[in-house]
Amino acid sequence: KTCTVGFSNVDYSYSGQYTCSTKNIINSQEKSSSATLQINVYSHTDVTMTTTPPPGGRAYYLTGDPLTITCSVEGVPRSSFNFTKDNSVIKSYKNVSSDSNVTTSDHSVVYKHTISKLNLNDNAEFSCNSNNSFKSGNTNLDSEKVVIKVYEPVSVTMSVSSPYPSLGSEVIISCTATGSDTPSSVTLSKVRADGSVTTITSSGSDNSFCTKSSYKLDCSYTISSIGYSNNGTYKCLAKNNVNGTEKEDTKSDDIEVSSQVKASFSNVGEKEVSYGSTYQITCGVEGGKAPHKVTLVTPTSGTFTWQSASSSNSLQCNTVDSVQNKLNCLRSINTNQYQGEGKYKCTGYNYLPNPGTSEKSSSSDLTLVITKDVMVDLTPSSREIEYGQSVSLRCSAEGGRTPHFLSLKHEGVSLVEYDKENNRISSKVTVKGHELSFTKSTSSIVYSDDGEYVCTGKNRAANKKETKKSETTNLIVVKEVEIHSIQNLEVDFGKSIMIPEIKVEGGRPPHLISLLSPNGKSSVLYSSTTTQHFSGKHVKNCTNYTVAAKSDYSHDGRYTVTAENRAHSNTIKTSRMSFNVTVFKAVETELVLKDGKQTIDVTKSAVNLTYGVNLTIQCNVNGGRMPSKVVIKAKDKTLSYTRNENNSNLNCVGGHELVCKYIFTPGYLDDGIYSCLSENFVRNEKKTQQKSAVVTIVRKTEIDLLDVKNNKTALLTNESTVITCRIVGKPLIDKESVNWTHESKAVDLSKNFTVMKGEDDFTWVSVLNLTELSLDLSGKFTCHAGMSYRSVRLVIADKVYLDDPIFSEFSMEEVEKNTTLRIQCTISGFPTKVVSVTVFSPAEERQVTLSGPIYVPEQEKTISIDHQIGCNDKEFRCTVKTIAEDGRVIEQKETVLAAPLVTGCQGTPSTYKSALIAVSATLVFTVLVIIIGGFGVCKFYITIKEKRRNVVMMDDLKLNPCYEDTQVPRQPSITTQPQDALISPDLEKEEYTYVKMSA
Repeated sequence: KTCTVGFSNVDYSYSGQYTCSTKNIINSQEKSSSATLQINVYSHTDVTMTTTPPPGGRAYYLTGDPLTITCSVEGVPRSSFNFTKDNSVIKSYKNVSSDSNVTTSDHSVVYKHTISKLNLNDNAEFSCNSNNSFKSGNTNLDSEKVVIKVYEPVSVTMSVSSPYPSLGSEVIISCTATGSDTPSSVTLSKVRADGSVTTITSSGSDNSFCTKSSYKLDCSYTISSIGYSNNGTYKCLAKNNVNGTEKEDTKSDDIEVSSQVKASFSNVGEKEVSYGSTYQITCGVEGGKAPHKVTLVTPTSGTFTWQSASSSNSLQCNTVDSVQNKLNCLRSINTNQYQGEGKYKCTGYNYLPNPGTSEKSSSSDLTLVITKDVMVDLTPSSREIEYGQSVSLRCSAEGGRTPHFLSLKHEGVSLVEYDKENNRISSKVTVKGHELSFTKSTSSIVYSDDGEYVCTGKNRAANKKETKKSETTNLIVVKEVEIHSIQNLEVDFGKSIMIPEIKVEGGRPPHLISLLSPNGKSSVLYSSTTTQHFSGKHVKNCTNYTVAAKSDYSHDGRYTVTAENRAHSNTIKTSRMSFNVTVFKAVETELVLKDGKQTIDVTKSAVNLTYGVNLTIQCNVNGGRMPSKVVIKAKDKTLSYTRNENNSNLNCVGGHELVCKYIFTPGYLDDGIYSCLSENFVRNEKKTQQKSAVVTIVRKTEIDLLDVKNNKTALLTNESTVITCRIVGKPLIDKESVNWTHESKAVDLSKNFTVMKGEDDFTWVSVLNLTELSLDLSGKFTCHAGMSYRSVRLVIADKVYLDDPIFSEFSMEEVEKNTTLRIQCTISGFPTKVVSVTVFSPAEERQVTLSGPIYVPEQEKTISIDHQIGCNDKEFRCTVKTIAEDGRVIEQKETVLAAPLVTGCQGTPSTYKSALIAVSATLVFTVLVIIIGGFGVCKFYITIKEKRRNVVMMDDLKLNPCYEDTQVPRQPSITTQPQDALISPDLEKEEYTYVKMSA
């Protein structure tokens, strides 16, 4: 038998010796046997770590708390371990140890690490590392760790380098903060007397305030020069974080500045104060401790006192800073009438903050000087004074210190001057107190008294600096502007015009003088920018003013001098003075002839003018005085113009330069002398001048008429007509120079035309007679007269021929109803003009114009129309009209085609007949077969209508009747013509099979 025992979840208790025993009976005798087996349970090393919790149920450790860390290691064989703090070994165990903190068993080792009081250095990572081996060469490792966080609330200490520093000395305030997580912030603040707190600096806002080290901030703040405003209580506030909770600590210390009292005025020594102001004397008193008493001694008003303990003080003192170490003591001084000058003394008292010190005092002196800038007065102020009236001016200066200088000037010229510092004393100046004065009196004011008066005073005021002031007044002598008389002038044409004298006066001075010329142009003789012509101020004088260097007619007439000034109340006043300038020149005459728009040269001995063209006779006259009379003579015609008379029959325009015109159309008989006569008066002496020209009227040879008798668009052969040509000219061309040409070829004179005199001696009439017109006379006929010619075109037309109409498609004598027939008309003849072709069906009362207008070529032209035949169609007509451009019908012809028998109508059997013809063409085309025989020309028309497998259906074959022809007989020939332009270009390359037919 085999017996098996199984164990699950084996642990260390299963290790040991196991015995298997068996028994049996042999020969009634019991026999037994046993076997042993040693079993050892091994395991990998396993580490666990535990800590004692923080006391008081806290979730965190504080400095001073106890702590035990237990490291338990299990494993068979028993494991060794290392206990470390921040990777530094504290305890190491291997196999056996006598350490009381280590407890062992067969399969475990327990180590307890105890810290009686935690400090900030115990913030660390503790770990337990173990290993064992139960198989050869196979090491098993395990480790555990625990992180210990120790907190300490922040703590701050504070110190001041000197609690009673001297004013202006250096003071250092130190703050040291310790705690876990290094204190997060340190703030230095100052507590004011009213309890309010002002932050001075902090570690967060100033990186230089604190120095950071392990768990500590060392902070230092320096007051380089301490003042009274630095007195007070200073506080250091430090903060840190303990397990998420903010902790803080505060320390404070006092500083009080120690200095002896000091009194001082805001100005040292001498103070200058402006006259008339209320000056406030300020005495500053400061000290540490704060001043408790101040006195102010004045030169005229006694002593004023301020005490801190008193409620009724005669001196007003106010603290400057919040700690009351500095006072400003005030006293107002009224400086009117130069009062309040003198010496002032200010004294302050205080005690030092150091224990056991006595009362201290300090004084300061101030001398007050009242000053006033010089004041100047000049009366009266600016005013207008009528020319000849009296006036008085007073110039004065006043100031503190007394003015040492006074002057009065008129237009820059000194009237009086007083200068004490330079020993120039004028008896005209009166000195009274702080004032200097001078008065100027004028009994009758004239232009020279007009102008600017300046009163100037000087004195020594603040800082003994010289002050200067001036007052200005203007005495304006007023008088309305006046122009003195100007004489009239006479001057010869081309000479200079000069005004001997122009004199203008006024007060205020004239500011504008102008000259108005007869032509309306105004020239400025004097203005603010034009001063070269006149001299003087109130009396402006100009001599020998040149109006024009070279006179002409534009300078003749009335001139006006206008002057302006500003008189009373600155009102503009105007004065005018007129004079006349007369420009003399004997009359001059110019004769101008214009043939149409062309000006003729009248200086030639003979002047030719064109017949029938408007002639302009123009007299250009100029003179000074103005021309009084102009007379124009044109052969037997006389026209005249007299200035200032209304009965003149000659139109003239202008003044000194007069233009007179007479326009007419000269005839053949208007040859003769043409002249212009003019006159004027120079200094009462009559002057005249005449210009003439000998004129001949001429006319260029020209053909003014070319007429065709009974003219129409086309003349028919064998008709007759007459062409008339009229030639005019002066002188008239020779009769032999008149001839005719036809298409540039000369016409026989003796046979065709004549030349005869016209209605006057300046006309030829030539008549060309044309009889029995023939076609070769068509073309251009030209009448020639010297270099002139004129043409007319004649169109000679032959008769128009119209063939009988046919049905162009083959057919028997019968056709079925609704069959489409092509009706065809053929026209021939010489080109006429415009042809209109009409096909008319009387049965349906339907008229169709096939095409029109049509220009018929010399050869025949075929025109067709498709018609769906009906039962009532009996006949068809072709009508052709030759129509002129003006709408007249020159010729009309008409032919009739009888309709075939129409089957399918009531009483008519329906049949269909056709012939077949085989061809190789692929497009519809018409085959025209022309048989030329000995007696005439016969025409057959075969229309190929449809192609079916190379078989063409031929619906109709008609034979037109032959008409007589005189042509010489020729051998028969066959030709083909495409029906339209859609035939392929390759059509000529194909072969055709034609039906043989006989006529």
